[in-house]
Amino acid sequence: DAMAGFTVALLAVPQAMAYALVAGLPLSAGLLSAFIGVIFGASFGSSRHLVMGPTNAIAILIQAATADILYTHFRGLEGLERELMAGEIVIQITLLIGILQLLASGLGLGRLVQFVSRSVVVGYVNGAALAIFVGQLFVACGIQKQEGGQAVWAQLCAFVLQLKALHLPTLVVTCASLFLLAALRRTHWRVPPTVLMLGIVSGVLLLLGGSSWGVRMVGDYGTLDQVLPSIHFPVLRMRYLNEVLPHAFAIALLGILEATSAAKAVSLRSGRRFQINQEIFGLGVCNLFSAGIGAMPAYGSASRSFLNFHSGARTRCAAVFSGLWVGVIWALLGGVVVYIPLAALSAILFLTAATMVDWSQLRLCLRATGADAAVLLVTTTAAVFMSLDVAFYTGVMLSLALYLREASIPRFLEHPMPVLN
Repeated sequence: DAMAGFTVALLAVPQAMAYALVAGLPLSAGLLSAFIGVIFGASFGSSRHLVMGPTNAIAILIQAATADILYTHFRGLEGLERELMAGEIVIQITLLIGILQLLASGLGLGRLVQFVSRSVVVGYVNGAALAIFVGQLFVACGIQKQEGGQAVWAQLCAFVLQLKALHLPTLVVTCASLFLLAALRRTHWRVPPTVLMLGIVSGVLLLLGGSSWGVRMVGDYGTLDQVLPSIHFPVLRMRYLNEVLPHAFAIALLGILEATSAAKAVSLRSGRRFQINQEIFGLGVCNLFSAGIGAMPAYGSASRSFLNFHSGARTRCAAVFSGLWVGVIWALLGGVVVYIPLAALSAILFLTAATMVDWSQLRLCLRATGADAAVLLVTTTAAVFMSLDVAFYTGVMLSLALYLREASIPRFLEHPMPVLN
């Protein structure tokens, strides 16, 4: 379990930093989720192999929610005040997510997630992949991103209009990182390719003086000195409730869907059963505690869960060990991490976005029924032209409407049966 946890931690550290970058949060918020959040999730869950923590889907939803609320209600804030307000919004969202998931577990609502159409989830994931890809174009090209909660299409238009501000050294680092990461993924090293790529690119840039070229480093984005967080019990502020509740509800529901899907997938491979409501309870405890330490909300990570299983994990202690190893790596290498270029993290996110699209599920939804295809296309289109939470709700409502229309019309089929005696 300890060795499996170490392998998972090597993958979790670069992923956590990259997802914090997507969410627009301090890198410590992602690392705290992979460090302490996963320990609580594993301690109160039931799956032997599920690893919780920050994921790409939750990162893009948090970014969209925070940017939308700041742009709509706190447009006048700047600098440190704006950063503090963004942190407060994330804490409120995370606290609500934990409360909603604990309520769902206590009321035994785990089995109700099966009524959310798979087409909605596939369409949402496609939209999230597009959002991550377009959002990272700014980082990859060294272009300053405009503030505000913009849809994917609006961000793409803004990127095209700002192409004249492209920073060539940053683009070169991004392309080199992508090429190196793709090459390393074809090798069979025990160390994850992301860790090798970050080490090689950071070392080369440090030797060549990459910071003097204007390439932004993790150190420019924030420091990683403090490993152990300050703990405080967050208070739910009612004045923010109307703004954060719709976002928190969507993230909580998607978190339940993603955690149960990842747990089911690993359970089929391992043959070990798990309890859905207990897993939701663990997720709720994880997010409730994450709100108290300023960490990102947590989902169930399919990639880290499968790596945990294939690395020989036997019990839930493996996930606990992965969190402890993240803390050890953070404490020992926090001073080195600041030399990682942000462009290298964006390269990880580009490949992550590409692997988010499940082509087999996409073909299945398009070929199954006309209703499934319609829900998939509408959800994906809405994710491109509207915010992701609105796209999710649109897909759910359309899916339920089509299901009720189908269920309201009884169809009778007559089958002749042979009469015996």
